[in-house]
Amino acid sequence: MSREEFITVLFRLHNPDRLPTANPGRQSFTDVAADRWSFDAIEWAVTAGIIDAGTSAQIMPREALTRAEMAQMLARAEAWTTAAEDSFSDLEGHATADYILKAVNAGVFLGFPDGTFRPDATTTRFEVVTALARYVFGGPVTDDMIAGVNFTLTDVPSTHWAALATVGFEAPLPE
Repeated sequence: MSREEFITVLFRLHNPDRLPTANPGRQSFTDVAADRWSFDAIEWAVTAGIIDAGTSAQIMPREALTRAEMAQMLARAEAWTTAAEDSFSDLEGHATADYILKAVNAGVFLGFPDGTFRPDATTTRFEVVTALARYVFGGPVTDDMIAGVNFTLTDVPSTHWAALATVGFEAPLPE
């Protein structure tokens, strides 16, 4: 998933009755023109403090989203203040470690069985869907939460680690 796609998903979650439309009043990044489909969502994210225009003139909207970027945006969107204890072997000294640990504390991320978080790894659609489901539901999705929902993805077996989070989606999610 790209940065602009994820920002647009967050925009739609926080503004369910509003789709992004071109709003040329402000342009925080030189690589996102006012007529770009994601322009309003990106400007909303800057205004909301979810992303920082800072000193960089570019956001590189088409670049793949990393796990650290996703955690940082979610933590900023909710202004989470409490961080989990760092039990990951690869977060020490990482610029977004505090945001990651806040997202872990909120139940959005669990990390990997080998004790890593892999902050600079790009996200898969499964990871994004799972993180967003946990974000919306306030923690891991359980069987009780989805009781009665039909599992419609034919390419995601019920034994897949992301199966609970993808219940109800009707389009294939590539690994």
